[in-house]
Amino acid sequence: NIDNSVIYDASGLSANNLLTVNQFDSFLKAVAKQSRFKDTLSIMAIPGEDGTMKNRLKGYERIYSKTGGLSGVT
Repeated sequence: NIDNSVIYDASGLSANNLLTVNQFDSFLKAVAKQSRFKDTLSIMAIPGEDGTMKNRLKGYERIYSKTGGLSGVT
């Protein structure tokens, strides 16, 4: 339910997009159920292995991430 959200820029993260933690959690769970979810995972960095996460969160298993910034917040 995104009735109480504000979607300013659907092209990516925006400081103007307002979603609750529960809304974002629901979104991620819905994405994970899609048949092409492996395509989504393929663009994400794996901590301790590659990309911008190579030196972060080493030793954690089953974490995929997407890094980026919003006005100095990563």
